Amino acid sequence: MAFTTPLTINGEAHEAAYLKATVAYADATQLVIRLTVWTSQANRVNGGKPIPSDWLPDGFTEQPSLVPDMELAANNPVEYVYKMLENSGLYPDATWNV
Repeated sequence: MAFTTPLTINGEAHEAAYLKATVAYADATQLVIRLTVWTSQANRVNGGKPIPSDWLPDGFTEQPSLVPDMELAANNPVEYVYKMLENSGLYPDATWNV
């Protein structure tokens, strides 16, 4: 699972940057998610390299930290992470589950 969102990369606007999320750390009080960013889904699928951290806009965090929601129902850990990201409000213009 992944999501797309508008993002300025190295000063260039991309309407649907592609972001893949993996869990970097999790316990009962903190969920840290590692985001890997490509300019587009096509770039990712066609073997493009992820965007370097210094190309991402100021204020964008590649490792958002969230407080786990123990009441959030999900079928698996991957679904849980994406639901947490979606509910966080950090990516209001995102298209989820692409």
